[in-house]
Amino acid sequence: MSQDDIISPLTNNSYYISIFSFLAPIMGQISALLNATVGGSVLIPCSLPVNSTSIKWFYWQEDGSEKLLFHWDKSGETQPVADEYRNRCQVFNTEFSSGNISIKLNNVSVGDDQKTFWAFIRFDSTKPLDHQCKSSLRVSAAYQDLNLTINSTLNSATCTAHGGYPEPEVKWTGQNKSSGEQLDLQDAQTSHQQHPTKKTFSVTSTISVKELQSVTCHVYNPRSKQQIEKTAVIDAPGEELLSAIGVSIGVVAAILLLLLLFVCFFLYRRRRTSNCLPTANPPGSSASGGSAGGNASNMQSRSVESAGESEPETVNLLPGHQSALYRSSVRRDGAAANVTNEDSSASEETDDHKKEADETKTTESDKDK
Repeated sequence: MSQDDIISPLTNNSYYISIFSFLAPIMGQISALLNATVGGSVLIPCSLPVNSTSIKWFYWQEDGSEKLLFHWDKSGETQPVADEYRNRCQVFNTEFSSGNISIKLNNVSVGDDQKTFWAFIRFDSTKPLDHQCKSSLRVSAAYQDLNLTINSTLNSATCTAHGGYPEPEVKWTGQNKSSGEQLDLQDAQTSHQQHPTKKTFSVTSTISVKELQSVTCHVYNPRSKQQIEKTAVIDAPGEELLSAIGVSIGVVAAILLLLLLFVCFFLYRRRRTSNCLPTANPPGSSASGGSAGGNASNMQSRSVESAGESEPETVNLLPGHQSALYRSSVRRDGAAANVTNEDSSASEETDDHKKEADETKTTESDKDK
């Protein structure tokens, strides 16, 4: 196909423009306004009133430029497609015979917004005019991640949302604290920020919430008619502090209760262990060992009485240590018995000497007589 066969829709030839405008309804020209979503697909329609066997060629072109979306020629010759539309456009070859030369544009972006696309068709007939289809796109994106926060210190509310297109309309409503009346709030400070590559917007809006019981943020997309909203209850100044104090008191009380339970458990375990351990002198000895036990007990008592004024101590020992204590008591009692025997012998010798002295004195007295 020669370059002369490609007719631009913005030709300076006023004759062709006036003829196209007059014959558009007769030729079946289609003009449509299409809504598309970012990241989605949109069908750009074009239906011909004739059989495709009479079509010589057709192509889709972006208005105001020479960028081609798609080109088809009966002879097999093609024209290059613009890079930004490469692998994004889809046609329905099997439906050409029915006159359907619509094109599907995939992966719609913000950059496609407000673009107009034309379809030009040349028939085999000798008619000098070409059939045309025209469609314009309006692109939108839904706002997401709506977040509403309350600043009790500044008596303000801040609403944020992201990823939308075009710029939204932000509206505030609130319920009066004293009357309960629902109010339309004014004087909000709203700002928009556009993403450098995706071209979508983020919105931030702040408003005063003084004398309000609750507040609602409404984010409205004028293109897609989508609205998202969120409501927050406003805490009175100081309520957050009281709530925090209450939580702190609860935590401290729980810790003290756990400590008290631990101490009680520890004392209980200690007392139970003390009751389970046997004493050094277990009561109720057997008949075979009763005598030895009694002697050992008597000897221990005498040794303690002779050793000093302190009272005998009761020592709780494990069963494996009782024999060692018994042997120690026997050794101490044996030493005390030896001391007692030595004292008795010394007393007897003293008495013998006294008797001999008395007898000597008696004899001498008799001699004197």
